[in-house]
Amino acid sequence: MQTHRKIFFDLIQNYFTNMLDKHSIPVQGLRHINASHVNFVFECKINHKDIILKANFYGRSMLFAYEKFLDDGALGFSARLREYGEDDDKFEMLLEKQALNLLAENGVRTPPVKGFIYPNILLLEKLYGNTLDKEPLNELLSNRLTSILVLIHSIPPPLGCRKREIEIRDGVIVIKDPNFERILLFDRVAKNVTTAISSYTNRQCFLHGDFKGNNIFFDGEKISILDPKPCVGIPHTDLGKFGTRLILTGRRKDLPTIKHGLELMFRQYSQTFGFDARETEEVSVAMGLMELNHLLEQRARANIDILGHEILELYEIKPLVLYLSELVLRRGEMMTIEKLCSFMER
Repeated sequence: MQTHRKIFFDLIQNYFTNMLDKHSIPVQGLRHINASHVNFVFECKINHKDIILKANFYGRSMLFAYEKFLDDGALGFSARLREYGEDDDKFEMLLEKQALNLLAENGVRTPPVKGFIYPNILLLEKLYGNTLDKEPLNELLSNRLTSILVLIHSIPPPLGCRKREIEIRDGVIVIKDPNFERILLFDRVAKNVTTAISSYTNRQCFLHGDFKGNNIFFDGEKISILDPKPCVGIPHTDLGKFGTRLILTGRRKDLPTIKHGLELMFRQYSQTFGFDARETEEVSVAMGLMELNHLLEQRARANIDILGHEILELYEIKPLVLYLSELVLRRGEMMTIEKLCSFMER
């Protein structure tokens, strides 16, 4: 298996090298880094500067590309990559480039975009520091994150921005998320849950789309936002993904700090937009659980470890996610930040 993976990543590296050579971009020390479970991420030096290269194939995850490699063999996959480099209609990296520039134009700090190679290679300036999933959510970070999320959600959605559509009818919630291949479908949802979510479907805004700890970078002074997957939807999508994952995957000893930081964040955010703070917490937790439930509902595929530690950690808490989803979504036991943290401290 390790031999297969070495060949696979060597082929991807050759793809990067060939595309960079084609565009006369001088590169030194190109190497793969395990920094993402969706996109391929390499680092190198270009003109003596540290640069991150990102690419996405098929508009799908790294695992999907690896499965294609196993099916096609090395020669078949190499041919597929050559064809892909000539014509790709997914444009995931182009959308990310546009989103990063849009965020930066609106006062959100992001990795500076240093270039783009059609159809799917994004060049970014390398950042130094830690992702926020490795930092305690203290009061200072909470205040800064709130300000950043308010900035993001205040951006007028650009023309043609993809929509995260929510349909609610007779206890069934259907979510068409452009960042998922399959629709999110939940049946037998409690009436109080559908009512709470429905009350915000007319309060949609521009979303980061993948707002979670490892897409937020902190260098000790400044916060940078990574990997936007822009779409339009209810703000609780970003709030719920960030807060719910932080609580469920955080260390038990950090829960008091996480609880305080999230409560402060949700309270300030709610005050800014005129939302009820408690309801914002409850709807966000429900939305966060729906996203996790959808991600984990299928059995883990073979070779899923190629996606990195984050997805493996999530599968470890799958029984917990399924239980909480049943409790909140079907029994209607809505949870605030305090209640979810108390549950995790048991």
